[in-house]
Amino acid sequence: MPKLVTARVVFGALAMLAAASCASSQDAAERTAESSAAVSGGADTSLYPFAVSVCVPPTTKDNCNACSGTLIAPNLVLTARHCLYQTPGAVDCATSKFGPALGPENGIWIGTSENAKQNAVGWHPSKKVFIPTKDAACGNDIALVVLADMIPASEATPVEPAVQYPLTDHSRYATDFTVIGYGLTNGCANGGGRRRIRQNVRIRCLPGDPVLACPASQAPEEMVVGAGFCPGDSGSGDFEQSSFDSGKPVVFGVSVRSGDAHIGISTRTDTWRDLIVEAASFAAADKGYPPPAWTKPVPPQPKDAGADTGASSDGGGSSSSSGGVTAPSKNPGEACATTFECVEGACIVGAAGGVCAKACDPKAPSCGAGELCVAVEDTFVCRKGTTKTTTTESGCAASPRSPATGLGALVIVGFALASACARRRAR
Repeated sequence: MPKLVTARVVFGALAMLAAASCASSQDAAERTAESSAAVSGGADTSLYPFAVSVCVPPTTKDNCNACSGTLIAPNLVLTARHCLYQTPGAVDCATSKFGPALGPENGIWIGTSENAKQNAVGWHPSKKVFIPTKDAACGNDIALVVLADMIPASEATPVEPAVQYPLTDHSRYATDFTVIGYGLTNGCANGGGRRRIRQNVRIRCLPGDPVLACPASQAPEEMVVGAGFCPGDSGSGDFEQSSFDSGKPVVFGVSVRSGDAHIGISTRTDTWRDLIVEAASFAAADKGYPPPAWTKPVPPQPKDAGADTGASSDGGGSSSSSGGVTAPSKNPGEACATTFECVEGACIVGAAGGVCAKACDPKAPSCGAGELCVAVEDTFVCRKGTTKTTTTESGCAASPRSPATGLGALVIVGFALASACARRRAR
């Protein structure tokens, strides 16, 4: 079973830092967070207007420090809760809670332009916000913004959220995705406010999945992602790769946190079906159109007789581009094509191809004679005769760091307003 290397994680960067003076007052943890602030390695794109910018009070479309979101109905946007509500500067998943809203429900602006730094086109005001009833900072980081007007199909076409089937159904959902957001591209220097895309990001662990199992401490409403992915702006949509490739994107996650060793955390849409459907039903009734088809429950479909694909019993549908997920069976030293083939959970690809490696903890290495515990891609593995740290997939500003004791130690990185710097408030 793949092993997850835990790491200190931070809330995904929500937007541009307001002034260079802010950096001088940040502590080391916040500077670490800055390096994981963008859809790193991605590319600017003018396509995919369903990936929207989200401007929250006190900023507006005239001065937008953008979060990101996904249009899932003509007047409904899926995003991260911590974009809209106060959150402690230092977050512990065991104790930290969301605070009051940063502004009124009708004070949010949604933008469909690839450029969030203009105020002329593509802007739509909010009307109402839906959030979970629980206020724990981890596991409840999701929000839905109902718009005051309808976005015409000629401007942006909504995509479907994955709410009818569990993400553990691998006959339907691949284990990789595309992320699109408006984040910074060079620390806190420049590049924010432009839509950027990165494809083929991997799911590292998925609670409840027999193959991609997570530590028991991981919130079941979240999934851990990585393999070189540095999350983009908070609220960015995670679009299941096979559906994205087919031109009919399905969003199955909301990027909410990122951290050392290029590990990210996303809120799962399947675990928030009731909230998403409630918001969609309200949005439809408010404007007098039928609720989207995905708001209807789908009856379980039995497996074919004798078949055992590893998918859940309510599977069915066509196979994903990644195929079904099978249990890892290859030991360290054996050839591999992907990490998911390896018992130890690390396939290291070089000029001669891929080889399964043994995972290790740099604080308590268990490597053999002549081997060192080194960082490779987004994990730590035993390697012979080297002290080099390799980051072959990352594209991130920071190289991997030693993991902390778990995924519960969190630090917020907020909007970069001068006042936010002073208060250390995250958004």
